[in-house]
Amino acid sequence: MDYLTLSERPFRALKRFLYFILWIVELFLLARFLMELAGFNPAAPFTVFVHDLTAPLLWPFEGIYPSTANGAMVIHWSILIAMIVYQLLLYIIVSLMELLWPKGRVSDF
Repeated sequence: MDYLTLSERPFRALKRFLYFILWIVELFLLARFLMELAGFNPAAPFTVFVHDLTAPLLWPFEGIYPSTANGAMVIHWSILIAMIVYQLLLYIIVSLMELLWPKGRVSDF
């Protein structure tokens, strides 16, 4: 019988929480990318909300690669780069947590 270690429960909870946060961040970044690709009205309240919410997340990536525009449609490559970098960053963090997290065993009750 395989027992969970006492330290694995908080580790699993923290890992699930971090992946949940990443899922939400990726969802909003994807929404912004698709809204700008489809040429949504930039003055619409929901578009402004998504833009203002994701602006701090995209700040480090602005200007990495120029945007491509065709009429009202805009492809912001920095959004796609940010999505990839945030996924890789979380993968590195979780991998380091797996290496450094204590591994004490639960005794047989």
